[in-house]
Amino acid sequence: MNEDTKWNYYNLFQLFPNIKIIDTVVFDYHGSFNLPEIVKNNPQIKGLIGNFDFKNNVYDFANIEMFASDIIINNFDYKKVFRPDQLKQVHGLYIDMSDLPSFIKYFPNLKRLHLELCAADGVFYNGPNLSALKILELGTSDFIEKEFTGFHFMDFCTSLESAFIRTYFWAKDIYVNESIKNYNLRDLVIDNVSQSSSDKCF
Repeated sequence: MNEDTKWNYYNLFQLFPNIKIIDTVVFDYHGSFNLPEIVKNNPQIKGLIGNFDFKNNVYDFANIEMFASDIIINNFDYKKVFRPDQLKQVHGLYIDMSDLPSFIKYFPNLKRLHLELCAADGVFYNGPNLSALKILELGTSDFIEKEFTGFHFMDFCTSLESAFIRTYFWAKDIYVNESIKNYNLRDLVIDNVSQSSSDKCF
């Protein structure tokens, strides 16, 4: 779909009644379409991708389980937008390590989590387990000098099957609890963006 599409010729939700995820960008071309109304009137829609104005609260997120947007927790009161335990997948979360436990407690059944940790240098996660989490995509752009604690966070993801870890600056110390085994993990990618070819991570 693009700006030349004749939307009035189609009723997409009649043609495709099982549509579950919408990328809101395509609707930006057509101001005549009320996307919040479409989401409200089609309860089968479970996922939204895009940028949202939470202050005006124009969307009804009651049925949303999958959410992809740049979410800066300091500027966003997720408890006013989502019910407890509502979200199953979150992509684009920017959060301080100290705020992460309360977020996990509010959404204990997350299956996929893509987050960018802030203020995480040497700060250990101290919160509930993510027992349902299957996919973790964890990044940090902090100037980590002391200790990278991302692997410690993985210890709380007991059912994890796939993990992608990305850092820009590798820490002097990396905490790994070797007594904890994860027998479900099948995919592991560790990306050290600033690492030169002459240096070694381990």
